[in-house]
Amino acid sequence: MGKRCSSADLKLLAMGTMAVDHVAHVLLRGSGYAASMPGEGMYIAMRLIGRMAFPLFAFLLVEGFFHTNDWRRYAGRLLAAAAVSEIPYNLAVENSLFAPGNQNTLFLLLVGLLLLKGISQGTRPLACLAAAAGFASAWLFRIDYGPVGLLLILAFYFFRQNPPMRTQAGLLTLFLLYGPDLMWPAACIALFFINRYSGEHGRRIGRLPYVFYPLHLCVLYFTGGIVHGTYI
Repeated sequence: MGKRCSSADLKLLAMGTMAVDHVAHVLLRGSGYAASMPGEGMYIAMRLIGRMAFPLFAFLLVEGFFHTNDWRRYAGRLLAAAAVSEIPYNLAVENSLFAPGNQNTLFLLLVGLLLLKGISQGTRPLACLAAAAGFASAWLFRIDYGPVGLLLILAFYFFRQNPPMRTQAGLLTLFLLYGPDLMWPAACIALFFINRYSGEHGRRIGRLPYVFYPLHLCVLYFTGGIVHGTYI
């Protein structure tokens, strides 16, 4: 309980829980394992673990916004990673080269970063315009986690210096995202680790998060083809 979490610790936890979720979604979904009772329990457990990933990434985006020396380069990295990841995401998650009804989560983080930049400029008209553009983009382009995902990013932004309020806002926003479902308390576990954040960078992991996202999706897609015997 005394150990604090660095930024690198939270990034590794986010990547790990995301990978567990995607393994279940790609490899167990529709397989014989998911059809049997023990396999079904494994599938559900892995998806519940995966609910922690997005709140962690949303929190890290806000911290990255406050700590970056160049938000344009930060946005550029997110845009490049999102663009590179889109086809692997479509293949692994949707089993299709093109899936206009569902864009990968990195695009939401990019929209969230631009939204934070807009509302931090200090003028109410610009903040309102940035909010309208951000929420409209998340909805129109059907980005994963959508407008409610942006609400979570804003909750972490506005209550950054008030952990109790940040936790309450996070609990409420995650309830809006998942409703009265097991996914909600599973996602809320992320708030425990967020509240253990030390503010320190921790070990150097470089650009690993940007590389890991498309790479693990490619590996899962080809592994899924071997397991299920089909590729598109």
